[in-house]
Amino acid sequence: MKANVHLAQISLLCTAVLLSAGAQAQQSCVVDLPLELDPLQTPFATNSIWNRTIPAGAIYVDVQDAIFGDTAEAPTRVNLDLITVTYVDPTQPLVRIENNAGYGYPDRASSSGKLLYERHLADNAAIGVSWSKSGNALFTIIDLATGYGDEGVGSWRCPGEPLLTFNPDSPFGHHIDVINGHGRLGYGRASRLPSLGGAIRMGEINTGISHAVAVNLSSLRYSSTNHFVWPASGADDFATSPLNGYFGPNPNYTIGALLAIPPNINLNSFSWATPQGRILAQSAQDYGWYITDSATGGLPGGDLIAMAMEVKAAKVDFGLAIDPVTNLKTVDPLRLDAAGFNRDTLQILTLVKAVVSNIPALYITPVPGATVVANGSNFNYTPAVTGAGPITWRLLSPALFPPGMALNTATGELTWLVDSLALPLTITILATSPNGSDSVTTTLIMPSGTVPTPVPGPSPAHGPMPANLDARVAIDSDLSWSTGSGSISSNVHFGNTNPPAFVQNQTGASHDLDTLAYNSTYYWRIDEINESGTTTGMVWRFTTETVPTGPETLLFDNFEDGNFATEGWLTDWTYTREAAVSGIQAAKGTNSSNDLISRNVDTSGWNTLTVSFYYYDDDIDNSDNVMFQVWNGSRYVNVEELGVTSPEDTWQFYTITVSNIAGTSQFFRPDFKIKFEGSSIDLFENIGIDDVKIVVE
Repeated sequence: MKANVHLAQISLLCTAVLLSAGAQAQQSCVVDLPLELDPLQTPFATNSIWNRTIPAGAIYVDVQDAIFGDTAEAPTRVNLDLITVTYVDPTQPLVRIENNAGYGYPDRASSSGKLLYERHLADNAAIGVSWSKSGNALFTIIDLATGYGDEGVGSWRCPGEPLLTFNPDSPFGHHIDVINGHGRLGYGRASRLPSLGGAIRMGEINTGISHAVAVNLSSLRYSSTNHFVWPASGADDFATSPLNGYFGPNPNYTIGALLAIPPNINLNSFSWATPQGRILAQSAQDYGWYITDSATGGLPGGDLIAMAMEVKAAKVDFGLAIDPVTNLKTVDPLRLDAAGFNRDTLQILTLVKAVVSNIPALYITPVPGATVVANGSNFNYTPAVTGAGPITWRLLSPALFPPGMALNTATGELTWLVDSLALPLTITILATSPNGSDSVTTTLIMPSGTVPTPVPGPSPAHGPMPANLDARVAIDSDLSWSTGSGSISSNVHFGNTNPPAFVQNQTGASHDLDTLAYNSTYYWRIDEINESGTTTGMVWRFTTETVPTGPETLLFDNFEDGNFATEGWLTDWTYTREAAVSGIQAAKGTNSSNDLISRNVDTSGWNTLTVSFYYYDDDIDNSDNVMFQVWNGSRYVNVEELGVTSPEDTWQFYTITVSNIAGTSQFFRPDFKIKFEGSSIDLFENIGIDDVKIVVE
C-alpha cells in the first residue's frame, strides 16, 4: 500500500500566538517549515478509536471526585507531552538507531548502544525529544512509501550522533499502520496505546481538532480496582506501587477511560481565555479525551496535567521556543498559565464526565491473577464480559470437557470439581454476540495447584547484527541479536535461500558461523519461544564483501563534459579554456563564485582513500582562506589550504591519502564528498581545478 502524500514547503517569518485578551503575544520565528497536507495529519483509520465521534446515546457518569480529589483542590499545572514526527527520505543517508541500557542511562548523547535498525533520515532531522537528558521522549518515524511507522519512547538525538532509544523491553518500538491502523496497540504510553494517537498536530488549533486527544492526569487518583479499561491494554508499574500506586475509589477514572463533555452543555456560554482552550473544549465534546498515561500527583497546590502535542504544534500554534538542534523546549510551557491556558484546561476538566459506554460489542477483561486449585475442591470462573446480550458461550478447546467440568452457556461460568486429572490443562471458551457478528475468547492455563495469569507470547527478536540489508559484510562475521521480551529460547534459521533453513534451538543471543562466501546473499531469522508459543521473527538478509581487488576509482573528472550538473558537481563556477592539465578545459572559480562540491561517493568499507587533483592560482594569497575540504557526515573539515604557489599560474599536483583507522573512519561513509571552498576569493583573483580523482582500495 502506498500512501497518497503531498508535501508543501512554506516560509513562516514570525507567527504570533495570542493566548488571552490582555496577554502579550508570543512570537516564534520559523523558516522553511514543512506542512503535511495529507492523511497523516489525522492518522489511523476513520473508524479508529481516535477518529470516531462520540455516538448519540452515550452514557456519561460523573468522575469529578476523582479528578479534583476529596478536598476539591483543583489541579493547577498544565504541561505538554511532546512527540516528534519525522519521515523516512530515501535520498538521505542511513541513520543508525540504537538501544542503550534503559531509562536511567546517564548520558544519552552517546552512541555506545546496540544497533537496532537503520532509516534514511536527514542528518539534522529532529527526532529525539525530551525535557532533559533524564526525561523521556516519544517519537514516530513514518515511511511515506508504505504508510507504516516505527514508534519508540525515551529517545535522544545529539548532533552528528544516531538516535538512541531507551526501551529495554521493546527497543524496536512498535511498527504501526499509520494510514489504516486501528491505533490501539503501541508502546510509548503506559496504556500501550501508540504515541502518535491523540497528539495535537500543527495547525489544528486554527482548523479544529478532529480526533480524540491523549492526556495524562493524576495517577494517584486512578482507580485502585480497574487499573485500565478498553481501549488501553496495560498500565504502568505505578498501578500497584505502595508509594505511587493508583489509590482512587472511582472505577470509571483510570487509564483508557474516555472523558468527554456531554452534548447538552453549551460551550459558548462559558468564557474562554485563549483560542486554544476553546478548540480543546470542542474536541472534548465531539471526540473526548483518552487517559493514556500517568502524570505526577499530589504536587503542592495541585496536580500535573499533560496533553500530547507534536513538537511543531508547540512551536507554531503555542509559540514555544524549541532548540533546533536538540529539539528541547527552551521556554517552560507552564508559562502559558499566566495567559489563561491553564484556566481553560481546568475549566474543561470541570465539565467532563466518563463515557462508560465506550466499549466494543464484546469485550472480556483480562484473566485475574493466580487462584489456588486444590484436588477435591470446587473451582469456578466467570469471565467479565461487556456487551449487548444475550451472549452465548461454548467450549473451544479441548474438544471435550474434562471429567467434573461444566460450562454455563448463558453466563460463561466455568465450574470444576477438581480431581486428580493430569495437569497442566488449557481451557479456551468462546463468547458470541446475539447475531453472531462479534466473538471473543478467553483462555485459562491451569498448572498443578494454581490458575495463573496467562503468560503472553514472547516479543520478536530485534537489533540484528549484521544489520538488515547490510552490504560488504566481512566473511568471518557471526550473528547476534537482541532477545525478545519473555523469550526462553530461540530457533535460529540461516542460509542462502528465503525462507532460511532451521539450524538449531539455543538460549544465547549470538550464533557462530563458518567462514562465508564472498559476494553472497544470506538470509536469517530468529523465532522466539516461551511456554505460550513461538513468535516468528522477520527475515533479515545481508550481502558479504566482494573478493578483494586492486584500487577502484570512484570519481574522475577532467571537466571536458561542459556541464557541471551532468558531471554531478554543485557549483556556480565556469569552464575555462585558458589552461588545462588534460584536454582543453578546466574548472575556474572567481571572486563571484561560490564553492565547487562533488557528488556523493560511497567510500564505506574500504581500507584507504586517496584524493588527487591539480590546482593553479592566479593572484590567490593565503589571506583568501581557499581550502580543500572533505565531508565527515555532519560538516566539511579543512584538509589543505590552497594558497600561494610558486610560480603562479602553474598547475600544482595535490594528493591526500587517508587510512581507515581510528580517528579517520568518519571519512569512510556512503555520502562522502569533497569541496573546494572558493567563496572567499578576492576581486581579480582566480583559481583553477582539473583532473579530480577519488580512488579507494
